[in-house]
Amino acid sequence: MTSMADNDFIYNYLAPRTDDKVIARGRDYYRHGYVKKLTLSPDGRFIAEVAGSEDEPYETFIEIKDDAVQDFGCDCPYDWGDVCKHLIAVALAIQDGKFTQAQPRLSEQEFYELLLNIDPDELLDFLAEYAKRDNDFEDALRVRFEEPDEQAELAKLGGKIDTALEDVSRYGRGSRWYDSSSVDTSGISFEIEQRAKQGHVLLAFKSLETMYRKLIEVFEEQEECEIADEVEDCLRRMAEVADQTTVSADQAYIFDCCIALAALEDGKDYGADYEDQLLAISAKFVTQENIQELEEAIALYEEEWSAEDFALIRLTIIRRLEGEQAADAFIATNLRYNKIREIAYEIALQRQDLAQAECLCQNAAGGDLVWLHRLFAVHELMSDPKKMIDTSRRIVLRGDLNYYDKLKAQLREIGEWDAAYPVLLEDCAQQLSYINYMKVLRGECEFDLLFEQLQAHPEEVYAYGKFLAEEYEGGVRSIYYNQIRREAEKAYGRDSYQVVCRHIENFAQTGFAPVAMTLIEDFMQLYKRKPAFVDELRQTEIRIK
Repeated sequence: MTSMADNDFIYNYLAPRTDDKVIARGRDYYRHGYVKKLTLSPDGRFIAEVAGSEDEPYETFIEIKDDAVQDFGCDCPYDWGDVCKHLIAVALAIQDGKFTQAQPRLSEQEFYELLLNIDPDELLDFLAEYAKRDNDFEDALRVRFEEPDEQAELAKLGGKIDTALEDVSRYGRGSRWYDSSSVDTSGISFEIEQRAKQGHVLLAFKSLETMYRKLIEVFEEQEECEIADEVEDCLRRMAEVADQTTVSADQAYIFDCCIALAALEDGKDYGADYEDQLLAISAKFVTQENIQELEEAIALYEEEWSAEDFALIRLTIIRRLEGEQAADAFIATNLRYNKIREIAYEIALQRQDLAQAECLCQNAAGGDLVWLHRLFAVHELMSDPKKMIDTSRRIVLRGDLNYYDKLKAQLREIGEWDAAYPVLLEDCAQQLSYINYMKVLRGECEFDLLFEQLQAHPEEVYAYGKFLAEEYEGGVRSIYYNQIRREAEKAYGRDSYQVVCRHIENFAQTGFAPVAMTLIEDFMQLYKRKPAFVDELRQTEIRIK
């Protein structure tokens, strides 16, 4: 980026993308000092808070690269265009240099060197003083270095979770009507991770249990999926912590706890169906003594739509109670479930049974591209060129062009590319979407066939016009011209006007600038009653000149 004094380009980029009223309001916001905490990160991203009509400020960002605006945004509810008054206010603040530059973060090695160079007594004084001013920092120190009091710890954590969830309310009560409730439990999760790392595994699990219960209590009050996302993350962490337990009493607690959590009714009418994930954790600790309890829970919650996930639970139970041989037999009779087949595939690879791995892939590959990828990997392990060619060809004709070059290299290696190419090209024409077929033609420099496709699909001119312009100058110019005119006729609203103008710029960059300028002049007259369109056309004219 050039010197920070040369930031007019940011305002000049944003201002034409909104109307005069928004610009005037943005100037008022800037003049009244509503722009707060404006910083520039080392990677060229301006971040600011702008006071608004709500209690909480709006967060804005403007991303810069090579002296050009790459991206921008604001979390305010303005939906009449891309640029709101808050962004205009921030652009004006940037223009006047009213920002601070964030220091690049130290590397881990640099940070350790910094600590080593500090006098230990001074460092202790600093930590004590900082802990007095920052409760979160003090909590982090206590979690890391103090032996926990379980009840006090769980009570404190419960309070923190309540605070994190206090904005969640049905239909937006307690949050902005237009925005989803903000939920962030990352700091709490970090504390729980620290407890687990210290060896307090059961305390960590009980903490996650507390979090799960409180999340489920407010599940029906979420506005979008903010609580569901947190629940999924909590369950993932519960499973990870459960894997760390080695004490039988702790395992018994987790077993009973997850069955009890599965029985909670909170949120179930709103999609909180997590019984399979909870019982999967219980299954990790199933014994001959408690199997009946788990079987009863499975019978209670298993549904047709969740049969695959419950099959995985049964596999865990069989593996623990009956051994690997019985587990193999269960897998063999349940390959209709994709997740079970994946387990069988991984086992076959581990045992280097490539024939079995191949069979598993072939039986599933008919309707699943992922299994074709796995089949190709098996054929690579087999070092079988013919099978690799056959499989990569099937993958390409299913639309994955990432395998086209592999197929080409394999055919060349055995000297069959020249003979196979015409047939492959015809198959691509018949079986691929026209978009993928055009990509193949572009890669093979099949100018005539590509131009035929472009005539049939003129909307693709922006992708292939420049490539074909030298060979078919007049034809490409005509396709550009007519396509842009059709788009302009249908355009409505500033977003669609900007699309048309970007296409005009593409037309000019292909070598047809004079025609593009004529098109702009025609549109300015033809659409003079659409001031936003005329404004975009003027800006495009300036950029082309």
